[in-house]
Amino acid sequence: MQSLNTPQLETWFKERQKKGGQSAKINETGLHLLWELHPEKPYPVSRKDGRFHRGVAVTVSSTDPEHPKEPWGQFMVEMLNTKEYQGFPINGIILLAQTRIEGRMSYLVQAKAEGGAIHQKNNVFLTTSIQASFSNAELNPGKIPLWEELAPDLEDVNKLSNVSLAPSIEDPGVFLGKHNLLVLRHLTPQEAKALPLPDTHIWADRQAIRHLQFKGQAAQFVADVLGTFD
Repeated sequence: MQSLNTPQLETWFKERQKKGGQSAKINETGLHLLWELHPEKPYPVSRKDGRFHRGVAVTVSSTDPEHPKEPWGQFMVEMLNTKEYQGFPINGIILLAQTRIEGRMSYLVQAKAEGGAIHQKNNVFLTTSIQASFSNAELNPGKIPLWEELAPDLEDVNKLSNVSLAPSIEDPGVFLGKHNLLVLRHLTPQEAKALPLPDTHIWADRQAIRHLQFKGQAAQFVADVLGTFD
C-alpha cells in the first residue's frame, strides 16, 4: 500500500482526468418553457420513484435594509430522504478515510466526474472517499464505491470510536435546505490495506492534496472535511 506524494498524486490525477474526462454544457432545449408546480403533487425532477427530491417554488427577498432588492421567484429542488443527526436533518455524507502509511498520515481521495461543473475544462475533480446522498445509496445499492465498507449507520453512530462526524452548513445552489454530514473515518493500516479500492481512488498525503487544491483541481469537500477535523 502506497501513499502518493505531490508529484505522484498530480501524475495519477492527470491520468484519471484523461481516462474519465467529460464535458458539460447548458442544454438550450426547453429553457424557455414554463415549469408548473402543483402543491398537491410536486413535480418529480429526476428520480423515477419521486422520493429523491421534488421541485419547489420559492420567493427570494433581501434582508439587508441598506441594499433593498425587489423579491423574485425561483425554482429549487427539495431533498426528500433525510436522516437525523443531533437534531439536524441530514441528506448525505461527505466522507474522508485516513490512515498512517510509512509514517505519513494519508487520506483516501478519488477522482470523480462532476457533470454540473460546466465552467471547468475537465469535469473530473479530486474529492473525498465518498460523496453521496442517502437516496442514491438506497436507490442504487452496491453502486457507490466503499459505501458498505465506510459509511456509518447513523442510528448506531455512538458506538463507532473510529469515526468523527459534524453536520455541514447548508449546501448552496439549487437545493433547498440540503445538509450533508462531514465524516472522518480513522482506519488502521490493516483495515486500509483490506479495502477493495477501485482505480478511481488513491491514498495521498496532505501536502499532495493541498497542492491540487491550490491549483483549483480539488473539490471544496476535501477542504471542508480536513478543515473541520484539523
